[in-house]
Amino acid sequence: MKTYFYPILLIIFLSIPAFAARPLVTDDFGTLDAGKYEFEFGYNSITPKTGSGTTSGLVAQLKRGFTQSFDLGLELPYSMTTSSGLGDAVLHAKLKLKEFGEDEGITARVDIKLSNGDAVRGLGSGFLDYGFMMILSKKLAGMNTHFNTGYVVVGDPANSSCDDTLVYGAAFKRSLTGVTEIAVEYTCISCQLRNTGNLQIGGGWQAFEAVRFDAGYSIAMNDNSNNVVTAGLTAEF
Repeated sequence: MKTYFYPILLIIFLSIPAFAARPLVTDDFGTLDAGKYEFEFGYNSITPKTGSGTTSGLVAQLKRGFTQSFDLGLELPYSMTTSSGLGDAVLHAKLKLKEFGEDEGITARVDIKLSNGDAVRGLGSGFLDYGFMMILSKKLAGMNTHFNTGYVVVGDPANSSCDDTLVYGAAFKRSLTGVTEIAVEYTCISCQLRNTGNLQIGGGWQAFEAVRFDAGYSIAMNDNSNNVVTAGLTAEF
């Protein structure tokens, strides 16, 4: 079953990311403090640049800090399309390698996409994928900038629409007021059979001390890509 791009979207776009500060896909180098939890919940609407049909889904993620430089998390996607139900879950682990200063440093991240989703119904791939990513965060020209580069090993490339894959991302964030910010990022996925590129514009609002709301629109930059609308919240406790 050619469902490879579904799990890749889970790892890269529906994490929308995985441990990026919503609505960004590009991750930052930070990890949760020891004993702290973070919960993310978001809605995503995905429309191919070419073709027809829009799919939508929910994604929830719970993360816990175990030390000052290491955290673990679990991401659960839920499809709201015709074949509704839970998709393949993704496990994340982040290890801070080097801290240059406040909000600056280098971190390594490992992702494991599980195979719990029903592949027959199109809710999963039926095999495991493994991803490794390096993350650099740096303050430049008054902005918080984040750069990602990674590699995804496909569990069953013979039955996929793509083989092992390179992923890239760059994000730029700037505060507008004490409680609002704007962000721009570019992300891409590259393999032998197809490439994608997306430009996202989004923002966030710190409504309460521990609750943040966000929204973003990701523009497809080529015919293999999707337009994505996302909105959600992040809570820390």
